[in-house]
Amino acid sequence: MAKTRRNLYMTDENLDIVKRVMEEQKLVSESATVSFIINEYAKQKTLSEEIVERINKENKAWMERVRWATKTAEVNSQILIDAINTMLLIQGVKYCSHIEYDKSPVIEQSEEKIKERIAHFKQEKDNRKRKE
Repeated sequence: MAKTRRNLYMTDENLDIVKRVMEEQKLVSESATVSFIINEYAKQKTLSEEIVERINKENKAWMERVRWATKTAEVNSQILIDAINTMLLIQGVKYCSHIEYDKSPVIEQSEEKIKERIAHFKQEKDNRKRKE
């Protein structure tokens, strides 16, 4: 690789860093030290980009699943709110019973079914992991 002479201006703090790196790495000149720092920066930048790319690749499917689940939950929530609001308006209900204090048996059954379904999916996931 061809080298070109350059005059560089740097602060005393930066020069101290160059000298410290020169000592630590046992380099023979300030020029070699600046080249070393630049090469290390390039390696670090490349490594950082590889790590980000790998993380994005490994999490892509998971992120798509989260995005889909969030969208589905939002749509279902809005549908349920609209349906319940319509029922309350038609029936003229004026009183709100908070679920923490007064839970319907239907809600209790629903919560139990959801827990069972989550446990089932977790078991399937654990079984898949054991097969791998």
